[in-house]
Amino acid sequence: MSIAIKRVEIARNDRVYESFPDVCLLSSGRMICAYREADTHIASTSRLMLTLSDDKGVTWSQARQLDSRSSFAEDSAVWHDPLVSQLNDGRIVIVCTKQIFPDEAESQLFPESKSFYQTFLWFSNDEGENWTSPHLTEIEGLSSGRVIELREDYWVLAIRRASVRFPGFMRVQIAFSFDQGCSWFLSAMVAEENGFRHDEPSIVHLGNGRLICVMREDTLTKRPSHCAISENEGLTWSKPFPSPFHGHRPMVGILQSGLLLVTYRNVEPALDEEKLKVGKNPGTSAWLGDINAIQGDGEASGFLDIENDSSGWFGDFGYTGWVQFEDGEIFCVYHHRDDSSMSYIKGAWFKETDFS
Repeated sequence: MSIAIKRVEIARNDRVYESFPDVCLLSSGRMICAYREADTHIASTSRLMLTLSDDKGVTWSQARQLDSRSSFAEDSAVWHDPLVSQLNDGRIVIVCTKQIFPDEAESQLFPESKSFYQTFLWFSNDEGENWTSPHLTEIEGLSSGRVIELREDYWVLAIRRASVRFPGFMRVQIAFSFDQGCSWFLSAMVAEENGFRHDEPSIVHLGNGRLICVMREDTLTKRPSHCAISENEGLTWSKPFPSPFHGHRPMVGILQSGLLLVTYRNVEPALDEEKLKVGKNPGTSAWLGDINAIQGDGEASGFLDIENDSSGWFGDFGYTGWVQFEDGEIFCVYHHRDDSSMSYIKGAWFKETDFS
């Protein structure tokens, strides 16, 4: 059965490359979408942008800059992907990593594994109208997850770093803050395995101290995304296990029904692909299931194609964020290219009943 999904353009300027969006639904009903504006996917110039919606995503405000532009030529640095969440006290927090290039870098194509990274936080206490200056944290690493507030004095944030034990591969670790983001301690290991490039972690609190982390697997083979579970608020983690989906920048959360929802760039490989190129069904997709299903031993998984992308430009689509409204409807943001000259930001509405 074909599902008619309603979609909207959130930000589009064909002179710039707009990508890596995330969205947060505030307690007031307002939505904030944060994304990166750049010259291309592997950027030489970049700035972080914000846009607001007060009507469930139908219309969006004129996008405005969160922080100053950063470029390889002028700053030896570029921004990566911003993520946004609301804290229990009503404040909004955005986290984003800046890549710092060493002196020997000749262009923005310099290997990420040989670059340096700084992680920044911004806060707003007036629903995104005004923001603090960026707070530089002690966290080093790329592709962080959202700030997760387990308690007022216990925040966690997942970060990807180069593996020390297995050179050439990547690990995911957890940073903890016990003073509302003023200082951070990088400690717990979520995933580090020989031959694996665990990346782009996303965490959700399942209750009673139980967390699940969903991660991209970036060796670009036929491996699916991987997950790990903590039973003690992130202090220790299970051995990573494969998920039912092949997703880049997977974003996990819990729906009102209690089911897990993961949205992602779909990189499920085609049958003839030994090394991932474009994939079987490129575009933005979603997975629906319970905790047993994501471990592969429960009820059948549900899948939904939010929007296919025929551009053939690997990486120019599918980074996502999502929220659920009180009426149960889900709104997902993502970047998309298709036949456009540049990637841009879109949104789509769907429901649990839309999943196959």
